[in-house]
Amino acid sequence: ERIQVEREGHEEIEDKRPRPERGPIFAIVDTSGSMHGLPEQVAKALVLETLRTAHAEKRRCFLYAYSGPGQVMEHELDLSTEGMGRLLQFLDQSFGGGNDEAGMMAKVLARLKEEHWKKADVVFVSDGEWPAPAELVAAVRGAREDGTRFHGVQIGNRGRTGLHAVCDPVHVFNDWATAGG
Repeated sequence: ERIQVEREGHEEIEDKRPRPERGPIFAIVDTSGSMHGLPEQVAKALVLETLRTAHAEKRRCFLYAYSGPGQVMEHELDLSTEGMGRLLQFLDQSFGGGNDEAGMMAKVLARLKEEHWKKADVVFVSDGEWPAPAELVAAVRGAREDGTRFHGVQIGNRGRTGLHAVCDPVHVFNDWATAGG
C-alpha cells in the first residue's frame, strides 16, 4: 500500500507495509562458562526486557537457559504471583559448563513445529563463542522460511561468531561502562 504524504512543501510517497503478524517469543540465554559473571547478568537483564515486551504485547513467551550437552532449563512465562517467583528462581540458575547450541536450538526448532508456537521471534543472547554447524544453519534457514525471526544479542564484541550464522540481525552489546564492568 502506498500513501502520499506532504511535508514542508514536498510531496513524498511512503511505502506502508502491514506490521508482520506477531507470534510468541522464545528467549534463549547462554549460561556457559564464558558467560560467567557480568556477561551473564547483562544477558539475563536483556531477557527480562524481552519478557516485559512479551507481556506488554500479550505474547506467549518461553525461556531457555543452556550450557553444555543435556544442560537446558525451560520455563514458560506466567505472570501470576507464583509464576513471578518461578521466573526469578529460573533466572537465578546457571550452568557454567561448555556449549551445546545445536542441542539447544534443536529444542527450539521442535517447539516451533507446534501450531501455537509458529511465527515466533527467537531472541538468542550469547557471547557467540561457538561454531555453528552447517546442519544447524540449514535448520534455522528452514524455520525462517516458515516465518520465524531469529534475533541475536552478542555480549561483547568478538567479531563475527556462531551467533551471526543463525541470527539476523545481531546486536552487539559491548558498553561495559554502563553495566558497571
